[in-house]
Amino acid sequence: MDKVEEVRLVFVKNFFNAYTLVAQTAELLQAYPDVVFKLIRVHNKGTRDPQGLEPHIPSIEETQALADYAKQCGIKKIVVIC
Repeated sequence: MDKVEEVRLVFVKNFFNAYTLVAQTAELLQAYPDVVFKLIRVHNKGTRDPQGLEPHIPSIEETQALADYAKQCGIKKIVVIC
């Protein structure tokens, strides 16, 4: 993992258990505090079915809450893209 610079997670609400995934990622990154964790809020621009994706788009507050949880789990470098 010495060559990994960042880990990206595209946050899709109610598609997977994001909190479990963040906790597992934090556990893997414990030994690599310089790796950046990018949390990317999904959007429906350019998708084939924008209305179908709409219920799965997290709010900015939900995205920030997940980023706060990542910090609580011990991830040091977090970038949130909303």
